[in-house]
Amino acid sequence: MEEEIWKDIKGYEGYYQISNRGIVRSLDRKIEYSDGRTRIYKGKIIKQLKNNNGYLYVRLSKGSVKYGAFLHKLIAIAFIPNPNNYPIVNHKDENPLNNSIKNLEWCTYKYNNAYNNLIQRRTDTFNRKLVAGEYPSLNIKCQKIVQLNYKYELIKVWNSSMDIERGTGIKSGNISLCLHKKRKSMGKDKDGNYYHWMYYDEYVKLSDKEKEELHNKYCVKEAS
Repeated sequence: MEEEIWKDIKGYEGYYQISNRGIVRSLDRKIEYSDGRTRIYKGKIIKQLKNNNGYLYVRLSKGSVKYGAFLHKLIAIAFIPNPNNYPIVNHKDENPLNNSIKNLEWCTYKYNNAYNNLIQRRTDTFNRKLVAGEYPSLNIKCQKIVQLNYKYELIKVWNSSMDIERGTGIKSGNISLCLHKKRKSMGKDKDGNYYHWMYYDEYVKLSDKEKEELHNKYCVKEAS
């Protein structure tokens, strides 16, 4: 296992440190009050939070000032050289939860905007061609998985349940329950409708009538 290395967080020296594994901790420190009293604050691991866009951040405080800092930016400042003074930290795989040093890079705004959604666009193109039968040489035994909306319409084709977990946060074990017909649905869209999951080779064999029957049978707001 890689040795864990700790460095001071810039601007918070003596207060917080971050490690090359993406862990943030506060440091032991003594506070002296004007009336002569002192208080010892013990260091601890700082809880990581997630914003609406899926990025992890931590809350730091210094005196009476509190500040929310993105985890990927703290890691890059501490461990990734930035000789060109680029302003943006980019996730190479576009997964905001993957804050490995190898997955982060400093870049310009222009580069970041051009890079944004590149992987998703390529995946969407592949999925469309796959469903259209343009890749007949692909081996169906690879057990690709389809993500379906509540109408049993295709949303996306995934390579594995672990890819789904990394991309959505839905546990691979729960996806497996859906694939083996032990659970009807898992995960939901912004309107509260749950997603359905099937093996790709099963999905392509369904007729429109069968999809409609499944929709009528399992069109629910809550998984059962």
